[in-house]
Amino acid sequence: MCCAGKLNEVNPLESLSCCLQNVYHTKKEICCDNKVHQRSERKDERCCKGVPFDRRFFICCGEELLKLPKNSSRHILCCGKKYFDRRVSKCDAKNMVMSLKCDVERIFSNKGITV
Repeated sequence: MCCAGKLNEVNPLESLSCCLQNVYHTKKEICCDNKVHQRSERKDERCCKGVPFDRRFFICCGEELLKLPKNSSRHILCCGKKYFDRRVSKCDAKNMVMSLKCDVERIFSNKGITV
């Protein structure tokens, strides 16, 4: 296997990939910023600022590693360096998190209806 111009001898039956010039086992290791790290048993990892993190507990937003709230869901997304729940909020073009809830009283009062 050739990694960044370096020829590495490998077993073709293994799950391998390149991390700069080094070969690593994708099932056991993860490559973050060209450095190989051991995977945890969970294996649901990604990289942020050069280090692996567990997606169940953290999210990487704008290169900031943020701890997720307990019982967070798959509906959590990044908005700049913050996160939000897309079921109840949205992210605007200026990376401001805005609520999706309607202000019912304001909507109806503009139509002359009291709530």
